[in-house]
Parts: sequence; C-alpha cells; structure tokens
Amino acid sequence: MTLHPSKPGTLTSALLLCLAAVGASPVAGGVRDSYPLNQGDWKEYRSAYGTDRHSFAQASFAGRKLLEESHSLTGSRMYLQHSGAQLVWYGGRVGEATLTFDRSLVLLEDQMLPTGGSRTSATTVKFEGVTFTLNLTVTVTVGGTVTVPAGTYQDCRLMRFELTASAMGEEETAAVDVMYLAPGIGRVKSAIVDEDFEVIGWEELVAGSVAGKPVQRKVPTITTNSPLPGGTVGATYSATFEATGGTPPYTWTKVTGDLPPGLSLDSGPGTIRGTPRVAGTFTVRVRVTDADAPFAGKEFALTINPADRPKTSMKVTTSGQ
Repeated sequence: MTLHPSKPGTLTSALLLCLAAVGASPVAGGVRDSYPLNQGDWKEYRSAYGTDRHSFAQASFAGRKLLEESHSLTGSRMYLQHSGAQLVWYGGRVGEATLTFDRSLVLLEDQMLPTGGSRTSATTVKFEGVTFTLNLTVTVTVGGTVTVPAGTYQDCRLMRFELTASAMGEEETAAVDVMYLAPGIGRVKSAIVDEDFEVIGWEELVAGSVAGKPVQRKVPTITTNSPLPGGTVGATYSATFEATGGTPPYTWTKVTGDLPPGLSLDSGPGTIRGTPRVAGTFTVRVRVTDADAPFAGKEFALTINPADRPKTSMKVTTSGQ
C-alpha cells in the first residue's frame, strides 16, 4: 500500500504511517514457493502518483539478518523475515518516521493464503516519542482474476487490513483492502490511501523479476467451465480439465471440497474418473500447477443423479379366458 501525504503529529497520522508500513510488504506465507520473497527480486509499480521500484536485499535490522525492501518513490524501507510458514515484520522507515516494533508482528500463518481466513497480531510501536499499541487483523479472501500492465493473473488473493492504534487515551481504527497477490508473483496491485483512510487510487505491477524469472511470464489458465458434466450413480464417469498458458506439463490437485464418493482426480491428465456411489451436488476447487510452479485455481460443481430404476411390466391372466 502507498501512503498519500497526511497531516503530521496526530494519532491519525501515526496510524496511517503504521498501516502504510505494514501494507508495504509483499506479504507471503503459507505457500512460500507460490508467493515468493527472495533476495535480488525487484518489482516496478505505476500509478497516477509516479513510478515506484521495490527492490530486495539482505540487511541487518535490530541485530537480525533480514530481508530489506526499499521503495524508490517514498524512500521507505521495511525489514522482513520468513519463519517457517510465517512472514514476520520487524519495523522500518516510512518517510521521516522510523517504526520499530518492540516485538515481531506475524502477518500470516500456515493456511491463510491457500484457504483464506483471518489472523490478529498485537504489538507496540514508537512514533514521535509516543508509544502506540497496535492490533492488526489480516483477512485473506480466496479467488479472483486481476489484470494489471504486467499481465492477467488468476486465483489471486485479496488482503484486507484492520488496524487499531491507541495512545494517551485515544483510539482510532482503519480498515482497508490493501493489495492483491498473484501466485508465483506476490503483490500485483495495491491501494493508495489518503489521511482519512480512503482509497484514492491503485498502483499496479508493470515489470519485475522474482526468483530470477520475469513477472510477465505466462501463468496457466483453467479453461474448463463449471458445472462439470453430470453423472449417474453406478455408471462409469470421466471428465478431464483443460488449461492453457504457462509451461506444460501441468499437475492437477484438489484444494478444497469433496469429490463424489467413488470418484478420484488423476493429477497427471487432470481427469476425474470412477463410478459414483452417492447422488447429490458436490463442489470442489482444483488447482493446476505448471512446470515453473505458477498455478491457477477454480471452483467446480458436479451433480450425480440417482440410478435409473429398471422398468417392470406385469401380465395378468384370468382363468377361463
């Protein structure tokens, strides 16, 4: 998220600076290889307010070896660290304000990016000699397609931050949809907010390199439509997913939901096959991953109908006829 110039010396200003600082990180976690963060990465974003180049390098902060993210447009720097499946934000510099958390702020945990959900972290930060207590709730919404100058990305994640800051008997809260994350890329679109926490624009990814690969590389797109062809209890079933783009070969996996009992997904060809045993409508989310690791996901409905009842006939005869 980018900070639009705000009014200095107020709780609102401090809150906005903190929210901007936290939102400035290319948040990753859960599926680390799918939302990467690496030394030597760089990304360029453009908006009505100019071009901002984000670059990443190893650095030291608060006695720790961390990954430093620097922004050319604002001059801000953030310090981040992967810890298992978590991303930890230690502090940084936003304009002329230096924000140093007394303890680390965990932004994401294991299952948030794959399945969505919310997490809350609390910490304190000093700003202009005043210590603020911060409570940050990060909410991840699964799904969605985002188009930016660098390309069109499927199965993105929308992140929403709700931050409450309190100090000297005052308390203020901000809630903003701050960014969209794309698989294999990280942040592709982020909000620009003013001093009233209103979104006044967006900055969008136009170029960059992640893990030595350009962000403009093609990602797979699932072309199969939902719902899938229906089936019948007791009858052999087969349906194959299709995708384009990316770098074949593809691997197909079930992410959430359940297939009808009796059916399974073959990860190679992406074929659901078997003999269904139970009637009903089932919802399943599948993911296709290409040879370079970018992936896309999509939700499908599949209806299994009851078995057809055999028709019977009866002949009645009467004696003497």
